[in-house]
Amino acid sequence: IETMEELYVANTIFALNFFKHLANASATQNLFFSPWSISSTMAMVYLGARGSTADQMAKVLQFNKVGVREGTPMTPENVTGSESMQQIQKGTYPDAILQAQAAGTIHSSFHSLSSAINASTGEYLLESANKLFGEKSAGFKEEYMQLSKKYYSTEPQAVDFLECSEEARKKINSWVETQTKGKTKDIFSVLLSS
Repeated sequence: IETMEELYVANTIFALNFFKHLANASATQNLFFSPWSISSTMAMVYLGARGSTADQMAKVLQFNKVGVREGTPMTPENVTGSESMQQIQKGTYPDAILQAQAAGTIHSSFHSLSSAINASTGEYLLESANKLFGEKSAGFKEEYMQLSKKYYSTEPQAVDFLECSEEARKKINSWVETQTKGKTKDIFSVLLSS
């Protein structure tokens, strides 16, 4: 429960920071956005991030404040995996292990929150759906695909933004229209050729 509360707080801080940024950039316009959708979609991206990219994302999204706990000291006897062993040998393992523990906690918490949001509660319906569409030439690692399905109940979809951008746009619009039961059509309008 404590981690879920930390995630609520982290998402709230991120949402307020994001709102302030948008409000400053568009002071004369009305704003409408879903902090939950942005945060959960960025968590899907964070799932595949590594190194300084993961660190920067954690800081902006406030994930660096969720689920980090001091635990059992890690030693070569109770750590598996070649990357972890290399970190132990280099003496860099505590930060890496805390980051891995926190990341797993974050994604598990997003899964729990998403399940709660999408649970039927009777006469009212509240649903959330997110999906990543990525350039097919970049590819997605199999492990990322599996973890995305486990934690976010979706797999990223590869599309050809470079050669068939109009087809990719239509595919994204179709997915959004299906997920919103026809309420949101053409979220991305016709792309202009450059």
